[in-house]
Amino acid sequence: MGKTIDTETFLSWLNEAEEELKNTMADELNPDRKDEGILLTTETVRKYVEKMCKIDNADKGHGWIPVTERLPEDERDVLLTLESTNGNGYREYSVGCYIQVFDEDTEKHWFDRQYGYLEWDRYSNGHGGCSLYRVAAWMPIPNLYKG
Repeated sequence: MGKTIDTETFLSWLNEAEEELKNTMADELNPDRKDEGILLTTETVRKYVEKMCKIDNADKGHGWIPVTERLPEDERDVLLTLESTNGNGYREYSVGCYIQVFDEDTEKHWFDRQYGYLEWDRYSNGHGGCSLYRVAAWMPIPNLYKG
């Protein structure tokens, strides 16, 4: 595994490398076209990183709540971020609720509208369990648009 650096450090490094290349090109009578390609590439990378940062920052404002912090009210549909249980990093969105299935049970389970009961192999209401995904985070479903 490679070392990771934060965005600001990466962009700072990219700026320094770009300035160094520009200074080298300014000292040469006939700059190499490869250098121009490198400058175009660094500009493209910078724009991509900046856009990804905007997306990450916008996503933080949507109110995702990790299940390790808090669980939703029982039997209330919420938006879910599901993550694969096999460790490949795959995630997807879904709708589901956190419920107590049987009155005699003290345990509660995530019920996903698409996959059924997550990480629970007991059958109920015609839906089987699904061990492929777990709930990573949830958020309340926004109100319907009233136009």
